[in-house]
Amino acid sequence: MPVEVAILAPAAANVLAQRELAEAMSPPLVVRESSNAGSITISELDNTPVLTLLRAKRVDDSSELRRVLGPGAHVPSETRFWTEGYLPYGDVRRGLILAHALAALIEGVTIVKGMD
Repeated sequence: MPVEVAILAPAAANVLAQRELAEAMSPPLVVRESSNAGSITISELDNTPVLTLLRAKRVDDSSELRRVLGPGAHVPSETRFWTEGYLPYGDVRRGLILAHALAALIEGVTIVKGMD
C-alpha cells in the first residue's frame, strides 16, 4: 500500500502555492494537474511520482475527521480544510518533506498513515 497523508489546515493551498513549493525543492519537482482538476501529481523530473494530492475538501464537522482518521488522530480545532495525499512505494522522504512543508505553509498539520 502507498503511504497516506492528510493535511489538516485552516485554509486550502491553491495549485500555484503547491507548484511554487515543489519548484523550490532541490532538485525541483514538476507539478501536473489532472484533466478534471481533482488532483495534482508532484513528480521528479524523470516523471517518478513523489506525492499525489487530491483537491482540498471543506470540513464542517471535525468529528467526521476523527472518525475517518481514527480516534488517536490529532485534529486541530481550527481545521477547515482536509487534503488527502498519497506517496508511492519506495523512497518516500521527498514526498513527506513536501507534505510537511505544504502543511506549514498553510499553518496546518500533517497526519501520516501506512508507515511502520
